[in-house]
Amino acid sequence: MSAQAIFEFNICEVLNELLPDYEFSRKNTKKPGDPDFTCFFAQSTLLFPIEIKPEYLLESAEARAVIKQIFSYMTENECQYGVLSTYNKHWFLYRPSNNPKKLWISETLKLTSESPPVLKAYAYMVRKLCCDSDDSYYSHVLKIPESVTRKDDGSVSKHTRSLRPRTKSSSDNSSGSSSSSTLYKGQKNNQNLSFIDFKFNGILGQGRSRKTLKCEFRGNTIALKCTDLWKSPPYILKEMQNEVKIYQILSTIQGEYIPKLMCYGYYGGGMCYVIGTSFVGTALTNYKHITERQRVMGLYALNAIHSKGVLHNYIRT
Repeated sequence: MSAQAIFEFNICEVLNELLPDYEFSRKNTKKPGDPDFTCFFAQSTLLFPIEIKPEYLLESAEARAVIKQIFSYMTENECQYGVLSTYNKHWFLYRPSNNPKKLWISETLKLTSESPPVLKAYAYMVRKLCCDSDDSYYSHVLKIPESVTRKDDGSVSKHTRSLRPRTKSSSDNSSGSSSSSTLYKGQKNNQNLSFIDFKFNGILGQGRSRKTLKCEFRGNTIALKCTDLWKSPPYILKEMQNEVKIYQILSTIQGEYIPKLMCYGYYGGGMCYVIGTSFVGTALTNYKHITERQRVMGLYALNAIHSKGVLHNYIRT
């Protein structure tokens, strides 16, 4: 069983039962990055991302890349807090609002800790730290105050499952195995896009290692297809870069038969690869049957695409 599955069962499910106003789950954010878990308040307000990594990765030269990954998730979602965990060990992260480029990392909290227990530390984080913007709670290194272990300030210790350290297994090499050194290889002339280039409005759809978001880009409403390069297999990046090449071949019919290519390239310092196209038309899911006019217009579009030497190869009836 993966570390993510064990974390979900032993940490998330227990906290969700004890703290019904909060949701610890694999719920996606409305931003391009895909952290392993998220914590939402009242089902709508994202408090912080959680990333699970195998211990060997944090003991290697890739540790810096892992820190960059969780920091990127915190930054793009404008979160002050984040969690990095191996399940056996936990680190609580903090970006000061007055210096968001700085990252504070807590001391290691082991699963076997009794002062404080792991579950109580998470409970304290969401109920006190994330709901209180007073910086007086923080020292140079974020620490869990001793008061969190008191018997009378919560019921976490009374209802926890038996938490046992997890031993290393071959299944640990799952998500997040990409090296930061591989993120920029591939297609030339990519745009480097940042968090501030977009205003995200929601998720349009999700698929194979990708999701499509509705967002504003430099005054235009666009559909942004994105993949998290820390999580997706290499062939996904190649497919998306090939899609950009096809759009460039079809440049003369963009805006007439196909959407306009508005932006493409690496986002968030190489965290994701994105393709933005103009937001046009109405989803076919809104129709029980396509009309004759829609059918004819579709054929015109296919003819225009074929005339450029491109085979669409993904027509569904």
